[in-house]
Amino acid sequence: MPSDPDPLPSDPGLQAAEKHFSEGDFRTARRLAEEAVRSGSDEVRTGAQQMLDRMRPDPAALWMAIGCVVLFAGVVYFTLFR
Repeated sequence: MPSDPDPLPSDPGLQAAEKHFSEGDFRTARRLAEEAVRSGSDEVRTGAQQMLDRMRPDPAALWMAIGCVVLFAGVVYFTLFR
């Protein structure tokens, strides 16, 4: 089980991003974290980058989705053209 991430620096924009993240509003959380990366102090930038890393898609899930699409396309092809 993964450990809890390091606590984020005390920054209003970053705290708002964390609030939206915990509520499941990832679009707003990502936007606020990206703003913090561009305009915050080094400590805030590091915290914002950690948050953005937590929101990055899992590569294994992406490869599984691609595999499912390829499998589905193969089934459709062999069903229609065989």
